[in-house]
Amino acid sequence: MNRFLIFISIAIASITALAKNNARADIFFTNGEILENIELKLPGSWYEIVEYYIDGKKYKINADSIDHMLLYHVEVPERKVFLSRNPIGKYDFKKNEIKDFKAKNWQVLESEGPNLRYWISFWKVKVGKDGISFNVGGNERTYLTPYYFQKPTDPIAFNIPSNFYRPAATRDWLAAYLADDPEIVKRITEKGYFSKKQSDFLRHGSAANPFYYEDIAVDYNPQK
Repeated sequence: MNRFLIFISIAIASITALAKNNARADIFFTNGEILENIELKLPGSWYEIVEYYIDGKKYKINADSIDHMLLYHVEVPERKVFLSRNPIGKYDFKKNEIKDFKAKNWQVLESEGPNLRYWISFWKVKVGKDGISFNVGGNERTYLTPYYFQKPTDPIAFNIPSNFYRPAATRDWLAAYLADDPEIVKRITEKGYFSKKQSDFLRHGSAANPFYYEDIAVDYNPQK
């Protein structure tokens, strides 16, 4: 085989390797149907349409027909992440009003306890050699944070507000939203769930995320 043909063979092999899709998913539909271990096409941006392959055939479905999905890397199927396209809104505790934005975001379940779920909105998923990562964001309203709380009785996921100029805005909102758990409200202080700028603050805290929301979700225990 001459050098030119060898070069072409190597190039084709490289393109094939780069084109390999390692994203897999178990999809749970609203009608009760379940598709397991399917090849999921990862879009440039996550919106209303979801595409997947079965035996090489491509299918397109509306995201509203999906209750949730478990996404994972083909090499590490035991590390599944829970995704759902949730209706979103805000809770105005000063007016005791709920505002439904009449919009939905794709969100990853970051943490949950028996009484509270902590969601993070995303707009893109990347599949690396041995794992999956998310580009956080995706809100139609760019002034919102990508962080949401949702109780079992909440019809929508509520945005956790933030104000760079008034950090207490987040604390005040949390204290009102979680008011039925007085013990957890006492700990929403600088000595409790507050995340200081430490080595891991990029994951746990910033101007837009000043508290350990994942811990709050687990510990929240409303009084009966």
